[in-house]
Amino acid sequence: MKKVVIALTVTLFLLGCDGDKLEERQSFEQQFNQAKELFQNGQYAKAESIMLKVLDGFQGLPDSAKDKEAHVRYIGLLAEISLESGEGDPIGYANEILSLSDEGEDEAFAYKVLGHGYFNLELFKKAQEFFEKALPLSLEAYGPSHLEVAELYLFIGNSILGDFDSPENLQNLISGFSREKTEDYDKSWNAIVEKSFVAKKFFNKCLEITEVKTNSEDARLFSIAAYVGLGKACYFSQEKREGKQHFNQAERLLENELALDPNNEGLLIFKQLLDLQLLIFN
Repeated sequence: MKKVVIALTVTLFLLGCDGDKLEERQSFEQQFNQAKELFQNGQYAKAESIMLKVLDGFQGLPDSAKDKEAHVRYIGLLAEISLESGEGDPIGYANEILSLSDEGEDEAFAYKVLGHGYFNLELFKKAQEFFEKALPLSLEAYGPSHLEVAELYLFIGNSILGDFDSPENLQNLISGFSREKTEDYDKSWNAIVEKSFVAKKFFNKCLEITEVKTNSEDARLFSIAAYVGLGKACYFSQEKREGKQHFNQAERLLENELALDPNNEGLLIFKQLLDLQLLIFN
């Protein structure tokens, strides 16, 4: 439905432009579509270069010739490129979208980008805050069984675990099993156990959505990540046997994906990360 609305908005806006502005706006849309295709093919630098030129040209238009919906789409694509490439300023782009958009899908998207931006900076509490802001908006905009909602459940769970999921913290926890427990250690451990139970609820909510969408590659990858999250959460809550089962399920699902696409670079990196998790937790 949103694609239809976007198409109508673009058409109506172009009809309202004079000849020169119409040609310029058509050029922006063509370049946007080109950049989007490059982005989808993993050519992030080329896509970003095109979109920065588009945005610069768009911002040079008189206010009467600017379309807010197009402006949000252009910044939104730059935000997605920044998140995937690890370059640029996704947090800045997301805040710009918030300044332009009303409640709904655009605001949910901006909060999600902010969540990912802060998550990548390892500011996990801040990330959780924005993922949780995006959740009710996404539930309203997309419904409870949409992958946008599943992604938020997954990353809320990951954010909850994030504060104690660094290699240094993991090593401290693991070595703590074999040393005399102190009061501070017990307090820290109890807090981790409590957070782990909360995180598990979000990972399970993610799986409730993704495991019935087996035709979607994104859903299958979210399922793998959710099982990894469950494995870690169970380990932290001292349910090691259950945790191992979740890790094994993640490993089986990833092997299925690699059987379909054995040269997929993203899947191969994912496998390396999963192998590292298995070494730590087994």
